[in-house]
Amino acid sequence: MEDIPGLSEAEVQGFLNSSKIPLHLATTNDDGSPVIHPIWFLHENGKLYLYTGKDALKARNIKRTKNAYFSVDTSGDPYKGVKGKASA
Repeated sequence: MEDIPGLSEAEVQGFLNSSKIPLHLATTNDDGSPVIHPIWFLHENGKLYLYTGKDALKARNIKRTKNAYFSVDTSGDPYKGVKGKASA
């Protein structure tokens, strides 16, 4: 496999600013099993903003663990994506 460079910080910010696709938010349940939640997002001023109800599973999992993982990617050429870990 050829060496594939990552996106620059400016490319990451531009990609997130222009993305209209859902963010995939990963959390862990009480038993430690992973769960992925598609969720709409807003990227503004270098921050990701998500909205969900306070009693939603994703909110309860984040409140309990203080951690979440995320991915935003394309499904077509040119393939791009951004992933990361967040503390809440």
